[in-house]
Amino acid sequence: QMLSLKNQFPNKEMSELLDEKTSDFLNQMRESLLVLKEKNLIYSRMAFAVSEFYSSLIQQIIPHDTCDYKGSRHVGSHFLRVQA
Repeated sequence: QMLSLKNQFPNKEMSELLDEKTSDFLNQMRESLLVLKEKNLIYSRMAFAVSEFYSSLIQQIIPHDTCDYKGSRHVGSHFLRVQA
């Protein structure tokens, strides 16, 4: 409905088209979405940190091969040795 109102009256501001109660609800929703965005940013940073921690831990525990600009090489483990 808001989109159709805006299309019908393109030169008017949205605050002029909506009643006060609806405008207040939209402002509350906007504030809640900004809070959610901030919490989501904090969560994503923590999730990335935990992921990096476990990735580095697993690389230290289990021997693995790595391939980079120096070429392919075997990286040993300080904790676990695998014989096959």
